[in-house]
Amino acid sequence: MEVAQGYYQEALGDANKAIQLKSDSNAAFSTRGRAKQCLGKSKADQGDIEGAKELYNAAIADHTKSIEIRPRSATAYNARGWAKYLLGQLETEQGNAPRAQKHYQAAIVDSDQAIRLAKDTYDAYSYYHTRGAVKAALGDYKKAIEDFNEAIRIKPTHILSYQDRAKAKEALGATDAAKADLQKITQIHIDLAKNCFQEGQAKYQQHEYKAALACFDKALMLNPKYAGAYSNRGMAKSAIGRSESRKRNRSQAQHHFQEAIADYTEAITQNPKYASAYNNRGNAKYRLGLSESDSGNSEKAREHYQDAITDLDKAIQLNPKHVKAHNNRGKVKKALGQQAAAEADYKKAKALEAAD
Repeated sequence: MEVAQGYYQEALGDANKAIQLKSDSNAAFSTRGRAKQCLGKSKADQGDIEGAKELYNAAIADHTKSIEIRPRSATAYNARGWAKYLLGQLETEQGNAPRAQKHYQAAIVDSDQAIRLAKDTYDAYSYYHTRGAVKAALGDYKKAIEDFNEAIRIKPTHILSYQDRAKAKEALGATDAAKADLQKITQIHIDLAKNCFQEGQAKYQQHEYKAALACFDKALMLNPKYAGAYSNRGMAKSAIGRSESRKRNRSQAQHHFQEAIADYTEAITQNPKYASAYNNRGNAKYRLGLSESDSGNSEKAREHYQDAITDLDKAIQLNPKHVKAHNNRGKVKKALGQQAAAEADYKKAKALEAAD
């Protein structure tokens, strides 16, 4: 929450500077209004209702100024309508029904105008969602569902519209239809997570490891049970760890290897038969062992090597044809001074690779 507030405050400061430089900047007033709305939401979440109301009203004033500068801005009308809706929500929570109704009706007027100006462009999904949310708040669930339907028609992956449509259906007693919407949300999360995962893979292959991490983070936010995303995020962290090792930044390298191990462990928790995750975790433990060995900690290094062997044994048990696991186990055995056993693993890896 504090981090998010910091970003909003920074955006507010930037918008203030922009307005000082150019007092007729539609974009600056719009940005300042959105920042105030977000800060107002944070205040409301913290229980500071009066502080939230003050910020929402200030946001409305900024959106109004934005509209004065650019009267045909559908985005500005929608943003002002949403701020009025949020004010209505606060009044509803405080039991002030007449005030809430007034804000909701004003929000309907703004969202109607936004929809008229948008003329079925892509951004209109947001405007229909705003109007649907207001209609639901007014108890007009059938009309709200019509707006959510339209939002989903324009943007089939708009999760908020599915969520709010499910609530409206539930309010009308259409329980099965509401459940179907919630199931659709789950599927959208899974599909979006796959897209983020694939983008992360591409970044990883291009050696853009930090960008890959951001993609895998997004995938896991959308689908916290995504074993492949945990494993690949671990691979990106391991790659960063190897880079730090080459720079002789041992503490940083060890930190990244340990984080990678945590990700591989979570991947295995999600999928106990994930041979590649065992292989990757074993390799990260081997890297930790090398780092300890370079620091003169031979006993710690040996512990990591033994742990690595356990993981690589498991990877091979799950997939006897796992070439990388045989190669990696060979490296670890060599580090342990088991030369003959290491050569046997290298030989097996070559035979498997030739047969593939």
